[in-house]
Amino acid sequence: MSDSTSLQQVVGMNTRRLRMEHGVTQSALATAARQQGLRWQDTRISELERGLLPLSAETVFALGYVLQTVTGREISLQDLFEGSEIVSLNSALTTPLRRIRELVSGGSFAQETEAGRFSWTPEGVAVGIEALSELHDRILTPDQRAHWQRHNRHGGMVSAQGEVKALRALAVSASTLSALSFATWGHSLAEERSRRAQPGDSPQKHGRITRDLLAELRTTLEAAGG
Repeated sequence: MSDSTSLQQVVGMNTRRLRMEHGVTQSALATAARQQGLRWQDTRISELERGLLPLSAETVFALGYVLQTVTGREISLQDLFEGSEIVSLNSALTTPLRRIRELVSGGSFAQETEAGRFSWTPEGVAVGIEALSELHDRILTPDQRAHWQRHNRHGGMVSAQGEVKALRALAVSASTLSALSFATWGHSLAEERSRRAQPGDSPQKHGRITRDLLAELRTTLEAAGG
């Protein structure tokens, strides 16, 4: 998967996931869609699941009703936006899928830092740095933090080169990504990716490795309350 994807691709992938988890055929889904006022044939479901079908807000809401009907379970908008990908909203704006889920659950569009909203005054920056330090204290044990800081002093753990996708997906700073990586594996994300990847691995295998790494980092972050 590329560094970013579209919302219609995300909705398509999750539609397919929900359909297959409940043993629903594309034909049955198309029939249910028509009953909800969507003029969809089987081929339209295929286009939807491959991310080729342009989706309006009205269609997404109707799709939720359709999936709830055919699966027999409650479906929320969050189910349609499940995943850890970076979503491209337009040529200039991208956001992690978790932010989309926060928004459909009532979150605001205000931009936030890891330390919360604060103004760029000397006092505000000081508050942000203090809160970020507290987050690192929750991520790392005292022994890990001392070892991590030694690595950082020598430049071994702070570089974010090649880690743009992780920074965006987790919505963290380079220093926090470094701390998360050290707490999770004892070394950087780049080192762990190199350890798991083998020469000649397919792009699909590299994609699975990246998703696994992000999931492990996210688990560490959530355990720290970040």
